[in-house]
Amino acid sequence: MARGNVTLPALNPGERGTARMDLPADFFQGDLLELEGFDKFGRSICTWTWPVKYANEYFQTQQPETASQTSATIQNEVERITLTANHISVSFHKEDGSLMEVKRDGQVIPLTNGPLPVGMKAKYKNGYTLTEGNDAVFIAKYTGAIDSITWRMTGEGLLGMTAVLLNRGSGGGFGEDFFDEKVYNFGFSFSFPEKEVKAMRWMGRGPYRVWKNRIKGTNYNIWEKEHNNTVTSESFESLIYPEFKGYHANLYWATLESEHVPFTVYSESDGLFFRVFTPEEPVMRRNGENSMHKFPEGDISFLYDIPAMRSFKLISEHGPKSQPSSIRIKQGDEGIHMKLWFDFR
Repeated sequence: MARGNVTLPALNPGERGTARMDLPADFFQGDLLELEGFDKFGRSICTWTWPVKYANEYFQTQQPETASQTSATIQNEVERITLTANHISVSFHKEDGSLMEVKRDGQVIPLTNGPLPVGMKAKYKNGYTLTEGNDAVFIAKYTGAIDSITWRMTGEGLLGMTAVLLNRGSGGGFGEDFFDEKVYNFGFSFSFPEKEVKAMRWMGRGPYRVWKNRIKGTNYNIWEKEHNNTVTSESFESLIYPEFKGYHANLYWATLESEHVPFTVYSESDGLFFRVFTPEEPVMRRNGENSMHKFPEGDISFLYDIPAMRSFKLISEHGPKSQPSSIRIKQGDEGIHMKLWFDFR
């Protein structure tokens, strides 16, 4: 949209100063701010990027403003509850509230077995349905770390998932501890067959995967990479970078590309990590110990916390930013919210 130079103050090594940027009037209609630094010889040193919009603001810009002329419907059967709109149908198990089946024009999109709690525990309590305008809604209630998950099918066929977590000290009467003492991963997982995925296109930090102690160095942009199974320090005959599998930081949206069943997921929650499948651990391990902490169950995950990667020494011997997190719940906490939209159209 616009570009220009920023004059920096005269600073000695180790000093700090303030610089001023003249921004265009329509700056907040943009998506990213990019700064590139040069040395005194004009050589590029590094590039930094920042998102202009929060995730929920960005999501609104990606959706057409036309209101649907049709309404989503609810079908209540013996074993399942199905929300349907615009040739998309999504079914949930009545027994546990989990995602059971997704279809587009009768073709199955194999996203199932979720949302599976990661780093926490929850038990399905009950569920109920309702309609709001053109939307069909299924609300699943839990005890434990999850208060509720609201599934919303819009008349356009978008499926929304809003989860409320960690807002009750007793877990609604769960009766036991409902989150890990040391939190390495925290969020939700789903199953999706890796064989169906040919590539991934996404907006967020990239193009490389990240770890808790390896966030810096990735930049915000729209990225794309083909599926590969590179195992660093092992796949010397077929090293393909960036590696496909692993954690990807600050998800805004991502499309899992497939010849048969592509779909896109949007995040309205800031700071989410998008886990894509599970990298293989190198056979040649240092002292026989893994370099990576165990990945969550399932195939794709949406997480607020991820583990660090080992580098020459145990994680416990690394700095504070590499250590697992802990959870404390106080009375009156609003809890943690996660809001996603799945576009199967």
